[in-house]
Amino acid sequence: MKKLSIILMAIVIVAFATNVFAQDKPYYFGLKAGLNMSKAWGDDAEDESYAMGMAAGVAMGYHLHELFDIMPEVMFMWKGSKSEFVEEGFYEGDITWKLYYIDINVLGKLKIPMEGMISPYLVAGPYLGIKAAHGWSSDPEIPEEGGEALDEVLDEYLKSTDFGAVLGAGVDIMMDNGHMISIEGRYGIGLANLFDPMPVDETTEEEMDFKMSSITFLVGYSF
Repeated sequence: MKKLSIILMAIVIVAFATNVFAQDKPYYFGLKAGLNMSKAWGDDAEDESYAMGMAAGVAMGYHLHELFDIMPEVMFMWKGSKSEFVEEGFYEGDITWKLYYIDINVLGKLKIPMEGMISPYLVAGPYLGIKAAHGWSSDPEIPEEGGEALDEVLDEYLKSTDFGAVLGAGVDIMMDNGHMISIEGRYGIGLANLFDPMPVDETTEEEMDFKMSSITFLVGYSF
């Protein structure tokens, strides 16, 4: 009986200490994944529509204030855009650009005070995108020479980096063990042209006004 009492007391002490540590530590780590819808915007992106992709990554939060965190993230982002392409006698259909980036975000997280387990918040900050891979698809299938031209454009003129800003909102759901489940929606707007200037003729190059925007829905787990 005495041994049982000691074991129970030890369990209570460890549980209490773990809970205190979870509440007092100034940082947390998290995993995030979800759906990404993106499309190009700009003067040269008039006939663009959303392309579906995915997002996943890791985050770290640091408590600067009870209502404000700084939250760096590294996210794999499957971005793209669907272009309506019409050239009589050659091809008429949709071309989907598939652009894969590693986005490095540095976000501020403003928590909205609320009693209970649910805590709403706002996030905002810049991002830097590093190109990881690229590709395309077409519906119906584009002729071979058209596909070769698309490959050339992506291989030679797609920039290796992108940058922009992120703005979003979500809720944290606190768990008994001090961990959190988060549900979040965010909007990202690219501020850089995706392509280097392309040749118009033998002596002239022209830069396309073709930037990326995205709407992302994420579910996360932080500990």
